[in-house]
Amino acid sequence: PMLTRVRAGQLPTRLPGLAALQPAGGDIEVPYLEAWQAVELLVDDHGEDAVRRLIAAGASTGSDADAEAATDAALETVLGTSRAALTRAWQQRLRELAG
Repeated sequence: PMLTRVRAGQLPTRLPGLAALQPAGGDIEVPYLEAWQAVELLVDDHGEDAVRRLIAAGASTGSDADAEAATDAALETVLGTSRAALTRAWQQRLRELAG
């Protein structure tokens, strides 16, 4: 379903957030697969240890806004990238997978 959507021109414009990955919110198959591809991209580009450091640095027990800010800061400090750059690379990966 994920690649079918991409082939149909429905490329996601943003990385899936926590709300999209909640089973109570409906079908999580596509958001889960999209999130998985983002993680795979990070592992391919930076390695598993860097992704572990990113997760630790981005952890937040605050509000959704706090979590977003922590993630953005961790992307920059741990991986030297931004959410926008990651999103562009992830979209390219989805396009490539969709062929």
